[in-house]
Amino acid sequence: MKPIALAAFFCVLFASPLRAERVSVAVEGVEGEVLESVRASIELHQYEDREVSTVEVRRLFERAGEQIRTALEPFGYYDPDVT
Repeated sequence: MKPIALAAFFCVLFASPLRAERVSVAVEGVEGEVLESVRASIELHQYEDREVSTVEVRRLFERAGEQIRTALEPFGYYDPDVT
């Protein structure tokens, strides 16, 4: 199976580094059950409706790539490009 490229995975952060921030997660390049699995596996996604510190956002973002790769494995994507 071809590696899948997630066209975009990004966080949009609004606020100064000293204040709590709002997070938005976008996942592109997958759809259906695969998209649902990826979104459910990204811990950062759970913080979209909460205020979170800059340090916490960075920590969660650093984990997201591996969480996405793990979510894609059951669908046969064992070496995906996550960007």
